[in-house]
Amino acid sequence: MSGDPSASVTADVREGVGRCAYDEATVGATGETDLFRALLGSASEGILAVDARGTIVFTNAASASLFGYDPADLVGESLTTLIPDSLAGSHSCAFSRYLATGERTCDWDDVRLRGLRRGGEEVPISVSFREVECGDRRLFVGLVRDDGERRRRERELAAHCEELARLNRVNRVIRRTNRALVDAERRSEIERAVCERLIDADPYVFAWMGSVNRPGERVVPEVWAGAEDGYLDDISIPLSGDAAEGPTARAVRTREAVAIQDLETDETYAPWREHALERGYRSSVAIPVVFEDRLFGVLCLYADASGAFDTEEREVLAELGRTVGHAINALERKEALMSDSVLEVDFRCEAVSRMLPDAVAEAGTVTFDRIVPATDDRYLQYVTITDVEADRVAETVLRHPTYEDARCIREDEEECAFELHALDPPVTSLVATYGGRVADVAVDRDELRVTARLPMQTDVRQFVDALRERVPDAELVSQRTVPRRSHTPDGIRVSLEEELTERQRTTVETAYYAGYFNWPRDSTAEEVADRLDVSSPTVHKHLRAAEQKILRTILE
Repeated sequence: MSGDPSASVTADVREGVGRCAYDEATVGATGETDLFRALLGSASEGILAVDARGTIVFTNAASASLFGYDPADLVGESLTTLIPDSLAGSHSCAFSRYLATGERTCDWDDVRLRGLRRGGEEVPISVSFREVECGDRRLFVGLVRDDGERRRRERELAAHCEELARLNRVNRVIRRTNRALVDAERRSEIERAVCERLIDADPYVFAWMGSVNRPGERVVPEVWAGAEDGYLDDISIPLSGDAAEGPTARAVRTREAVAIQDLETDETYAPWREHALERGYRSSVAIPVVFEDRLFGVLCLYADASGAFDTEEREVLAELGRTVGHAINALERKEALMSDSVLEVDFRCEAVSRMLPDAVAEAGTVTFDRIVPATDDRYLQYVTITDVEADRVAETVLRHPTYEDARCIREDEEECAFELHALDPPVTSLVATYGGRVADVAVDRDELRVTARLPMQTDVRQFVDALRERVPDAELVSQRTVPRRSHTPDGIRVSLEEELTERQRTTVETAYYAGYFNWPRDSTAEEVADRLDVSSPTVHKHLRAAEQKILRTILE
């Protein structure tokens, strides 16, 4: 290093002294006080000193700029220059009383008030005072802060804490609701448990669940809890016409949670406003109860405060709607497994036949053995094709944009088994969503005919409507009740359905239909893992756990 360090320090002191203004007779002008004045002048906190007459004798740049002044402009001015007229009188009285009696009218550590900026604008400030002796003078030194930013942060923190408390409350209710879903044995028990648990949490006051009545094109309330007071008797919820813009109809149409934050002002709620306000409802949310593409109904929830359903809360409640839909679907699958009969439906369409290889349509037959959801947007179709060369099948399949890959997993003289990767959910996935299975697929030159077996309680009209959303020219040909064809005891079917996790079931089905359990194997564990987008050890783990559960169920 070179140069004189003291010169740099002296320059810093001069610069710091330049950032403040002071009365020399009161504060002092020479000697070591320059260093202290430099430190005070450079401080980021506002510092202000007044004498016993209320005259400003010192201010630094941070304090002066807070009020819109240069430091030199304030020294010698009365402190009332920085105080609004509405507060000046009370300040003068309190200051005079303290000088005379020593009595304080407030705590000096953190006084929150309003200051007066140059030009007349008021600014929120906080001041901490201390009385000091400077020779024979009494001085009052204050740290002055802009309180607007602090108050804003405090408001944000309070709002954040309130939001966390509200979400924690909602999550506690949902956890209790989830426990009730596990114990429910009927759909009505699930729906009633959801409504009753939700109204236990403020500010929720009323909840109901309804189903979609397609012939009448309206939502029909089924169960409710809370402050209903005849509300459901007084209203109608159509799915068409002007009322179709209401939250319930929109939730049914979009499959998304729809909230009305202020029932008194939102025009889309006009048809129901009077009845809702009479009962103290101020905001509401309609939550679709769905499982994959299947709509089971809608859950409507009301609060006695406006703005009760912000984005985060709607997301949590939307997840609840999916959880309830999953629970209802699982219950229906269990009931279907126990049923002695199934609903068999036949439908046909032309569009889907064009998705299949032309070569198959000409001469061969195709059997859809199984469809397995591999990931959120990919499905594995396992099909057996007869009287067609495997190379020809793969070539024609891959020309269609629906399919990403086609792998021949087994081939002999008469038939070949294929694993097809479908990028879009195929028709058979809709059947699976409704708890059913594709029993037969017939393809000829003009059309595709599919026979599906569905649970007895399936709403066939809703199923066909959902099918036509995917395949507009799909046509229902017939439906009938047939006895279940199964050699597996009901108890074992139900037990396996309950025992295996979704990932274990997917892994076992993929491995089975991919020929992993054949001897010799048609697919390796690595190939199964690749299809499911997981590691080979993960496949082995799921298979071992599933095999153990299956054998325990059968043997014990």
